[in-house]
Amino acid sequence: MKPVRFLVPIVMALAVACGGSGPMGQADAVTLDRDTYVSVLVDLRVAARDAADAADFARLKQEILERYGTTEEEILRFTDVHGGNVRLMTEIWDTVHARVEAALAATAGER
Repeated sequence: MKPVRFLVPIVMALAVACGGSGPMGQADAVTLDRDTYVSVLVDLRVAARDAADAADFARLKQEILERYGTTEEEILRFTDVHGGNVRLMTEIWDTVHARVEAALAATAGER
């Protein structure tokens, strides 16, 4: 099994590095909702595990972003705007972690 625990900690580190909620009005610029953000992160983590190599992951990542109608920039913008909200980001991390663990357990049973 390939390590998949790297993606969300990187996003969380970006969130902390970005600090507070950003300039006034920046939250209005976020078009991505929490549930989509979580779903994208979960799918990216699973894809990172399943990808044969970096090129395969890049292809899977693009497919995931297109499926959810979002972009890498929107994911990073959500992280930037909400990164200072420790409570929200902790809830998001807990949700992502639980969903990834469930997905990994489900696919482990299929192998």
